[in-house]
Amino acid sequence: MSFKNIINIFIILLCFNLLSCKSLDILSNGNDPIKKNKIIHEIKDLEAFIDINDYTFDKIKTEDYYKDYFTINFNPKLDIKKIHTINAFDKKYENDRPLKSIIYKNNIINLNFKSELKFTDLKTFKTSKVLQINDVLLNNDSYPTSISRISEKFYIIYSDGLIINVDIEGKIIWKKKYKDVIRTPLKIYDNNLLIVMSDKITLINSSNGSVIWEFAYKNNNNAISSFGGEILNLNHLLFFILPNNEIGQIDTIFKTKYDLEFEKIKIENSLKNSFDKFHLYEKYFIYFNQQKYLSTIDIFEKNIIINKQKILDSKSAYFFNNTLMILNSNSYLKSYNVLNKKLFWETNLSDYIKSDVKIIKISKSVESITIFFNNGKIIQLNHLNGDIISKNLINSKNIIKIEFINDYIFAYTKNGKINIYKQ
Repeated sequence: MSFKNIINIFIILLCFNLLSCKSLDILSNGNDPIKKNKIIHEIKDLEAFIDINDYTFDKIKTEDYYKDYFTINFNPKLDIKKIHTINAFDKKYENDRPLKSIIYKNNIINLNFKSELKFTDLKTFKTSKVLQINDVLLNNDSYPTSISRISEKFYIIYSDGLIINVDIEGKIIWKKKYKDVIRTPLKIYDNNLLIVMSDKITLINSSNGSVIWEFAYKNNNNAISSFGGEILNLNHLLFFILPNNEIGQIDTIFKTKYDLEFEKIKIENSLKNSFDKFHLYEKYFIYFNQQKYLSTIDIFEKNIIINKQKILDSKSAYFFNNTLMILNSNSYLKSYNVLNKKLFWETNLSDYIKSDVKIIKISKSVESITIFFNNGKIIQLNHLNGDIISKNLINSKNIIKIEFINDYIFAYTKNGKINIYKQ
């Protein structure tokens, strides 16, 4: 071998060694371009699709925060016109849970922070009357956090633990006081009232306020969520998260705690639990802990399907049937199958929305889904592949809740107002 060839081989080996060291140095310093840009290769689900069946309840004579009876087939492609604004709460909401509008005999009924029932005609949108609820002491620690209806009776919860039942004229029928803070919206269950407090859940008789049953879930956790808890039911089974971060299940037929063996999943407890979400789909209980950990349990078989699997970079999350929708910091919308954590699809929305927006509502359209964001933007997507079909907009900012009521869209905003739209 000639001296010239030896020199060439030496130069090649030296360059290769320098490049290798440089790569190791990049990795050791945490500057891996792949990690920096968060390129994550996730498993695609090629055998299943997003379920767009309608699982909403039939319209009955009750209304609470959790039920949306007045759904319409929203057409995202049609123009949306603002027709009225109701100054519903007369004050900025303390958290992102507005008081629900009650629809009764062609009136929109809203309860404001001063305990006034406002009646607005659903056709003319003129205020028909305002009723003051008397004998309620209001202060900074006492304000309405929930209103529900059973037939012609209204049930109101106050933040300081007061529960009252009033008639259509605003007269108090009965009232009950608990020494606790209540910020979780009341749930109507079997025509009675489910109340979630800091460390217990109670079912009380809607006729007289007497306790039917009560279960305590105490722990040593001093972090109490100011947002309140969550509660859902699957037939006779109740599932809930208390403000002290305890997760519970109750069999209402036997009036006993239902052991879902959820303790096998190690839940991360902290103040971030205020962002926790849980969901029921068919026979599955799905829990998204701290906007990071996904778990799914078969309720009847008591099998853990997904055990605290991490989903990275979640800025906003929303459950819809068998999918968990995630919006990440790069404005990518990702749709995960809650039964196996595989990815249905992902869509880049960065040309249309910023990463700091939140998903407020997902509704079904004909062979598609429609996503509402808190900045008023609306996107219709193909549910099979995530392709964008259409875009729309409602002129509201800081939206915290969207409801379809008759032919109208109600956009609840952080400032305590409701903007009403129609197509």
